[in-house]
Amino acid sequence: MIEYLSGLKTTLHHTVLGQFPLLERAVFQLIDFLTGPVTGVGTRLHWFAILEALGLAAVVYLTGRQVRPSGGWRGFIRYCFPKELYTHASAIVDYQLAILNTCFGFFFNVTWRLNTVVFTTLYLSWLVALLGPAPHASAWTTSTLIGATVLILLAEDLSNYTFHYLGHKIPMLWQLHKVHHSAEVLTPLTAFRTHPLEYAFAGAWRSMFSSLAIAPLIYFFTGPPSTLEIFGIAATLVFVGGLGTVLQHSHIWVSFGHTMDHIICGPALHQVHHSQAPHHWDRNFGVIFSFWDWMFGTLVIPDAPQKLVLGLAGETRQPHGNAVAAWCLPFWEMVPFRHKIVDMLAWVFGPAARGLAERMNLVRPMAESHDSVDPAVRF
Repeated sequence: MIEYLSGLKTTLHHTVLGQFPLLERAVFQLIDFLTGPVTGVGTRLHWFAILEALGLAAVVYLTGRQVRPSGGWRGFIRYCFPKELYTHASAIVDYQLAILNTCFGFFFNVTWRLNTVVFTTLYLSWLVALLGPAPHASAWTTSTLIGATVLILLAEDLSNYTFHYLGHKIPMLWQLHKVHHSAEVLTPLTAFRTHPLEYAFAGAWRSMFSSLAIAPLIYFFTGPPSTLEIFGIAATLVFVGGLGTVLQHSHIWVSFGHTMDHIICGPALHQVHHSQAPHHWDRNFGVIFSFWDWMFGTLVIPDAPQKLVLGLAGETRQPHGNAVAAWCLPFWEMVPFRHKIVDMLAWVFGPAARGLAERMNLVRPMAESHDSVDPAVRF
């Protein structure tokens, strides 16, 4: 299929589309996104991870922990893909953002130079300055490759934890991260409900951490580590998919038990992270491993499945009613004197200007205090 898609892109390039490079790039990235679950190219929803998620969902369904199994395989499909959830207005915004970010999110990639190659090269130069020329003395074996894979995975997951934590604590980052937390229902595509600028910052942050593991490996071993594979699929993808990461953004409650929940960030722990309940605020920042939360005091483990109210606490209405609002509103909310701007416009143009600003979610309605703060975050 990859060869077919390559041929399709070549054909499209020789049409009028090829005369518009940015549009061509957007179309090609959309093709990769839509076919990614099958090809494994440029996607977080690999077909094998989806199968693993369905397997976990089947265990939950058949054991009757959340719902009494009925209706055979059709009942299972209805359980996994409830119409009212996947057609919810919040889910529609997920789909819009997934497409918009895929096609045009590169416009926000202001950190494109801060990648793994740059950081690895920098760290290698420091190692050479401290220890001398790289010895490249150690050869790669299966055991060292496994160790390197685990080390890099831990570094990347620590970067995920720390960046996620900062996203809740730094006001500017929170305005971007609020786009993700404004989701009122969770579907696997909610993982793509991310502001593209936040994605750019997160990518640079992740590269900085992963390079801390990669640089010493290149310094001491004979070249960079190769990718461990299981039946042609990256071992890390198989491992992470088996933990149910696809279900982290879903209605399917999967917990690995009180003890393992201290180590593995299963779907239930992340679903709690999206809760509006005050005792769930600023908890469970981990992505793959929850022991980061355990170590730093941000872990909360529910005793039993809970019916969670999702979204931004303190908001009387959805601030991100469409993908364009999700892109634009965070920048407006970063302006410290935005209320004064609206007050001035209302003074010049009358109450209609304020009413328009309220309908566009630029300010809170007059019934709410200008000084009210989203209680989901405490700076």
